Amino acid sequence: AAAPQRTSGGPPGLDRMEHASLCPPALVEALAASGLAVVTQPAFLFSRGARYRRQLEEPLRAWLYPVASLHQAGVPVAFSSDAPVATPGLGPALAAAGGRGTGTLADFGEAERLSPGLAFAAQSQTHRLIRGESVSDRWFAPGEEANFVVLNRDPRPSGFADLQVAAAALPGQG
Repeated sequence: AAAPQRTSGGPPGLDRMEHASLCPPALVEALAASGLAVVTQPAFLFSRGARYRRQLEEPLRAWLYPVASLHQAGVPVAFSSDAPVATPGLGPALAAAGGRGTGTLADFGEAERLSPGLAFAAQSQTHRLIRGESVSDRWFAPGEEANFVVLNRDPRPSGFADLQVAAAALPGQG
């Protein structure tokens, strides 16, 4: 709330908060009121889940990476891996966001689970919004330079747990 207002002529896009790893409801509300975006790493629920279980009391665990609450409050949410601290790749973040409240993530709050479509948007579209670029109903706009990935299957029917990148092309590759 105390951050200076942006001035015209500055960089396009949104100011952002990184991580928001432990984000109780009052902070979600403050972020929504601020107009900030959040770039967060839900994949840490897999890589650091045991540590979170030891260090945090059960009621606090639902506030870890509260991606659904942020989304519902109108906060633009984007995912990153925080590599090299965590393993890079889209599968872990998507699986964590879509698997809350089930399996090994059973105690991390089912209310924070995202649908596959919202999880994919957080991995792709929201980054463009934060950078001040056009966001359409597509993950990549025609002619837009972007990394392109081919997945081993459609993740929408069954989630992201075993999702693999089958092939990838970097910008400028044929």
